[in-house]
Amino acid sequence: MGDLATQPAGDYASASRIILDLRGICFVIDRETLMSLPESILLCLFPNGLMLPDPADESNEGGEEGQVVYVDSDAQCLQFVLTFFRRAQEYFYGTDTTPGIYQGPGLNPNYFDMADPMANGFGQSFHLPLFHKQAVIVLREELEYFTIPPASMKTTPVPPSANPNVPPPVAPELTKLKDACGDTLLLRRHIFTALQRNVNKENNLAEQHLIDMLCMSGFEPDDLWGYRAREPSRCGIISTALVLLKTGVTHAGELPGGRPSNAPLPPRPIGVQRQGIDMEKGIPPTMLADTGDMGDWVDDGQGGVLRVNQQQLSTTQKLLLFWRKPARKCWWDGMDIVVPSAQRRSERRTVAPAALAAMSPQERAWLEQGQGMLVRVWVRRVWTLEVSLVPTKAVGYR
Repeated sequence: MGDLATQPAGDYASASRIILDLRGICFVIDRETLMSLPESILLCLFPNGLMLPDPADESNEGGEEGQVVYVDSDAQCLQFVLTFFRRAQEYFYGTDTTPGIYQGPGLNPNYFDMADPMANGFGQSFHLPLFHKQAVIVLREELEYFTIPPASMKTTPVPPSANPNVPPPVAPELTKLKDACGDTLLLRRHIFTALQRNVNKENNLAEQHLIDMLCMSGFEPDDLWGYRAREPSRCGIISTALVLLKTGVTHAGELPGGRPSNAPLPPRPIGVQRQGIDMEKGIPPTMLADTGDMGDWVDDGQGGVLRVNQQQLSTTQKLLLFWRKPARKCWWDGMDIVVPSAQRRSERRTVAPAALAAMSPQERAWLEQGQGMLVRVWVRRVWTLEVSLVPTKAVGYR
């Protein structure tokens, strides 16, 4: 495992590995690791489906072209996801040298597939998987933006003899403005700002409930996207955030005396940017005190006991509706953003307090110093929410 690198396909080809070519970057990944990814990530990588080569087919051995799968997706985003899942696997299940927080024998890897989350109205019988498995909340945003050029911007005249079936050429000024708008939108990294603006405008209680549920299950209101990048040659931005699902279950490895004296508690991985926390290092480990806040002692179904906060567990089970069933939400939003202007602008437009609050610090600085220009953009956002499972085996990729 390591950083991405461009490698010849023949160096790594084997029956257990897949060669992914993500926009010119060669990514080698184990078949099992690839198939353990969340459904929402797989749908993003392979929107038209994926036909994996048969490991038993000897004709696929070696560096043949059939081993390479070309994917129009961001390799750094995939690495971000895989790195988080690898750290989560090490945190929960441990490594060969350091035990994780989970000390039990575990359940069948396919237990969630066999269990019905709707059975018995989230009854006691469905608590068991959360006692022995670690789930992850996967939140993605695909954003498209459309720039409305100001009336003063010059446009390329269309000659009368032009073919009506051919779009007119784009003025260079408009191209630069679109790039500037994309860079400005990239600065707006707060996860819940856009959704909260919808709640404030329309008093949508369902969306407010979604925010509250996510913030009770692992996110925080001021979290920033863990990965956010512009799509090349497109007016689009992709964003990804990952957090461990807060289940309310305290495992033996988190309790005093539940770990060997020479085995420190590992840092909890985090896939969002949060104030005061280094995303690369994770949340600093803290040994929990034996207090009533952790809930009651509960039979884990395998002869052991766990501390369980039943109120938190009930909230967690609501999110299991999204278990391997990605839910999508799409909405349009019109907004004013600030882009840097080459000329110092003396005019000042009145900006609504709500629009000003949504701006990044850099936008507000440009506006206050008279070095920015307000531009109207229409944004189409698609959110995908899913609950996935941390694999029991190490995540392998190169």
